[in-house]
Amino acid sequence: MSAPVLNDEELRFVREAAIFLENPGFALRAMNMIGKPLEALQKNLPESVQQTLGDWVQKSLRAALATAMKTVDKDQKIPVDWNSALQSSKKVGWMHTAGVALTGAVGGMFGLAAIPIELPLSTTMMLRGISGIASQWGMDLKDPTIQLQCLYVFTLGSPKGKEQEELDSAYLTSRLAFEQMMRSASSYMAKKTAGEVLKALDSGAAPALVKLIARIAKSFELTITEKLLAESVPVLGAIGGATINALFNDYFADAARFHFGLLYLEKKYGAEKVQFEFNRLRS
Repeated sequence: MSAPVLNDEELRFVREAAIFLENPGFALRAMNMIGKPLEALQKNLPESVQQTLGDWVQKSLRAALATAMKTVDKDQKIPVDWNSALQSSKKVGWMHTAGVALTGAVGGMFGLAAIPIELPLSTTMMLRGISGIASQWGMDLKDPTIQLQCLYVFTLGSPKGKEQEELDSAYLTSRLAFEQMMRSASSYMAKKTAGEVLKALDSGAAPALVKLIARIAKSFELTITEKLLAESVPVLGAIGGATINALFNDYFADAARFHFGLLYLEKKYGAEKVQFEFNRLRS
């Protein structure tokens, strides 16, 4: 009896995932919308903001993770049908766009001064959306590894080096590097409550988790910088902030849909087979 193979619809999904994940493009989407190159906007972001952005991003990711751990749906239903998972994962992403757009509107009204408040709120709302998408693909949100996979999605918005892209899949290489760190961090989280995890992060008592979040924050910071640069264009204001945040949420919703869709297929067919098709179709 021959081993099952991916059908045409699944292969089309893998091809779309490869195109998206190998060419992260939030900055490109934002710049196409406002019509200005990223380099021309650099002067609009104050140096003080650039210096403290890393701290804000890390605090936002920590708060989002703690909130996600506290609000896991213990009666979560896990669908297994491909078509329903594909369609419902799209709907979940759209549902969270309005809320994230609202926080962007507030940020637009108060400018860069609102970042310390707007960023944690937006990040937490986006993580809830990402978690919802993971759930639609049958992922168990009570599993600390899946919770960390949801955080990992925030790394999928920053560009990779051209040399890396030419030699190997940047997405698959990144996944391999992060999965090793996630195993250690998830083992720690499995024994702790959300409050204990947050306290350990603040005190540095969970080195594996601290290291993982720092790595995720480093990638996420690049995309956050791109978002702030787009929002700093004077003519955008509150409406522009809402639009950029909606675009921001849509980007990571798509990233989550492709990432967890691939994990779903890997569970169904085996990682080797799906990743072979991913590498074949990305070229």
